[in-house]
Amino acid sequence: MPFVVPQMPLTVNIWNNIAVALAPSVVTTGNLSPGKRVGITNVPIGSNAQIAAAGASGLFMELLLPKLTDIRGLQNNGPESIVECPAGSGRFYLCVWVDDIGKGFANEHRMAILCQCNYQMVAASDISGTFGAVPVWPSPLP
Repeated sequence: MPFVVPQMPLTVNIWNNIAVALAPSVVTTGNLSPGKRVGITNVPIGSNAQIAAAGASGLFMELLLPKLTDIRGLQNNGPESIVECPAGSGRFYLCVWVDDIGKGFANEHRMAILCQCNYQMVAASDISGTFGAVPVWPSPLP
């Protein structure tokens, strides 16, 4: 049985320039999971110092997305994408790595490695439209 593209039941908001507008750069669908659940102790690109400087910490998650989705990791020389998944939940992640799975085949899709992020959108009344460094996630977790 050939490998198929995974189901992508969640709506995902992606910001590729965190200092632009409140509206996300990309709204798409995705599949968020911790992968094989063996624990990831290091990232494949960048450094722990880069991730800490970006306000991110915690368990790394995998986000599977449709092919060619515009999402950016540390290898893009910044800014890295900020991801809210599920959309509207207040659960923000920093994208640290992106690559394609099944490139050139019918089952092609994109994978992003994410880590929990201490960024949260500022109030819609803030006309600057930037992210504020607010070290909170919603509680209880949706």
